[in-house]
Amino acid sequence: MFALKNRNIVKARPGNYSRGITVSLLVVLIIVLFSGEQLNSIYLVLLWTLVALTMGSFIVWISLVSGVGRYGVFIDPNRLKYSLSRFQVVIWTLIILSAYGTTLIARLADSRVNSNNYEAVSTTGEDKTVGNVGIPAEVLALLGISLASALISPSINNIKGRFTNASDHREESKEGTEDQSVQSSSVKVKAKYSNVLRLTQPAEEDISNIGALQVNKHISQANFVDIFRGEEVKNYMALDFSKIQQFLITLFMILMYIHRLYMWFNAPGQSISDLTVLPNLPENTLEIVGISHAYYIGNKAFVQSTPAINQTEDTGEDLPGDSGMS
Repeated sequence: MFALKNRNIVKARPGNYSRGITVSLLVVLIIVLFSGEQLNSIYLVLLWTLVALTMGSFIVWISLVSGVGRYGVFIDPNRLKYSLSRFQVVIWTLIILSAYGTTLIARLADSRVNSNNYEAVSTTGEDKTVGNVGIPAEVLALLGISLASALISPSINNIKGRFTNASDHREESKEGTEDQSVQSSSVKVKAKYSNVLRLTQPAEEDISNIGALQVNKHISQANFVDIFRGEEVKNYMALDFSKIQQFLITLFMILMYIHRLYMWFNAPGQSISDLTVLPNLPENTLEIVGISHAYYIGNKAFVQSTPAINQTEDTGEDLPGDSGMS
């Protein structure tokens, strides 16, 4: 669905998204200038939708002008594959910031009609200024967990790739040894991670590796299914349950929080001046998300592939394409 099939990605035209962003911003401006008290009804939900679409279009536009395709923001630049941790950060940032921005815009529009509701200090001593909009600590913690995972995940991959890539380039020429099942001294023994790719996908030319990590050669090979698969030469075609469980939990939490935001914005008889703090997360959400991320990161930390042995005759000729890391 999200596969990037056109390899000449840099020629993608961002013009349509630029126009879409402009139209969305104009509609938001019209709502702010002319809606007045109507923001207390369905217009508030419409405003939220427009703000979210504008932010999403801006992200797509940035990806296009950067030459990485419409969904390049989700792609790990080191592996040229879709990244689950990047997906989570982008989606949570989009949801939280769009709701926060919508609340500020709505309060700004409402202050033009009901200025008395936005005094600097109310009779109760509460700050009622337009910009006084808060985000619950639990919501910020959730975003922080996603950001931390997005930082730790590529760091683990970089360390794993650098460590295993060093061993991948150490070629050992051994005479017949019992533990390697080699019967002749004329046989050259090389245990390398790159050989695993040739054993599992001998006809595939567009795959490569950095040590134990399997990487794409072209960004056009990126496919949304990558976020469910393993990352090493051994399991890059297999489903990774640590990723599946995290995606399902993330999807459930996202849908649940979107519903809470919708009910918050669309509450009957609600005054916009009372929208001062975004809705909180359900109980135990942080614990569930934290456990999910811990399992995901912990599973990623271990090298699950072992180098394969390539045996050739003493002609110095290797398997086709055996030039180490590309």
